[in-house]
Amino acid sequence: MLGWKIAATSLAGQAHIQVSGPLAGRLLSGQIFNAGATLSLAGNRMRVAEPEFCFRMARDLPPRATLYAQ
Repeated sequence: MLGWKIAATSLAGQAHIQVSGPLAGRLLSGQIFNAGATLSLAGNRMRVAEPEFCFRMARDLPPRATLYAQ
């Protein structure tokens, strides 16, 4: 596993996939491609590719009882 992503962050996105709130998902290292890579959508039932942007943090954030703020 490479990291995490958050999906369905808007009310419209949540309504589209029929969920009640944002969802966390794993970013798997086997699904990471370099800029300019050519990908095939063969076997992709949705016929769509969704790019994700990754950021490397200087260090891990420790778990907290309260939420992190901006």
